Amino acid sequence: MWTPDSLAETLTQQLGAPVQVTFTRSRSTPVQAKAPTPGPFAQAGADLRLHTFFTEAPTEVVTDLAHWLRVGKRARAASQRLDAYIHASVAQLPAKTPRRIHLNPSGSHYELLPLLEVVRAQEFPDNFTAPPRDSPALPLPAITWSQQNPRGKLRSLRLGSYNRERNLVRIHPLLDDKLVPEFFVRYIIFHELLHAVHKSLKDTAGRWVHHSQAFRQREAQYPDYQAALKWEAKGLWTVAKKQRKQR
Repeated sequence: MWTPDSLAETLTQQLGAPVQVTFTRSRSTPVQAKAPTPGPFAQAGADLRLHTFFTEAPTEVVTDLAHWLRVGKRARAASQRLDAYIHASVAQLPAKTPRRIHLNPSGSHYELLPLLEVVRAQEFPDNFTAPPRDSPALPLPAITWSQQNPRGKLRSLRLGSYNRERNLVRIHPLLDDKLVPEFFVRYIIFHELLHAVHKSLKDTAGRWVHHSQAFRQREAQYPDYQAALKWEAKGLWTVAKKQRKQR
C-alpha cells in the first residue's frame, strides 16, 4: 500500500523532478496536478492531489501516471489505462449519501411545476409517462429554482442544469422575472429535459460530449427554439442589468 511519501518518492524517481502527493476523497477530480513553479512537470515537478484509491494502485498505474506527467496528452496509451483505472476505482466506491435538497419550484413570478408539466405533455409524451412493461419510461425529474447568485457574470451564467444522479432540474433565479417571457423559461426546461433523455457520451478522443448530434437535432425541432435564441441574445442582458440595479 502506498503512503504519500512512498508514492511521491517513486514518482519523483520516474519523473526526474520533485513530486509531492496528498491523498483526498474527491470523486469529481480524483487526480489534480499543479506545477509548483512555471514550466512543464518534467522540469518544475508536480504537486499531486490523488484520491485515496491510489494507495492501492498497481505499479504499472503509477508508471502511467508518471508518464502522463512527463509528456501530457502525447501519452495516449498511458492516459487511456490511467482513465480506465480511475473509472473502475470510482465505480467501486461506496455510494454517496446524497445531501437533502430543499425544492423551491415557486418563484415570485413563475411557478415551475406547471411549466414542467406543459413541456412534458407537449414535447415528451412518451419519455416520462407510463410505457409498456418492456420499455420503462424515465421518471420525470424534479425541478427547483437554484440558489445561484443572479449577479454573476452573464457569460458564465448557467440558466439551467440537470443532475442525473438526483434526477433534478435547476433553473437560474434570473429567469424568475416578469421581463422574461414564459416561452423562454419553457425552452430552458425543455433543454434540461433533453439532457435527461440524451445522456452525455465520450467521443473517439475520450472527450465528453454533452450535446450530441441527436440532442442538437431534437433541440432544433423545438417550436420556440429560434425565438428563444433571439430573445436570449437581446433580452437577457436587460433582465440581468435590471436585477443588478435592484440589489
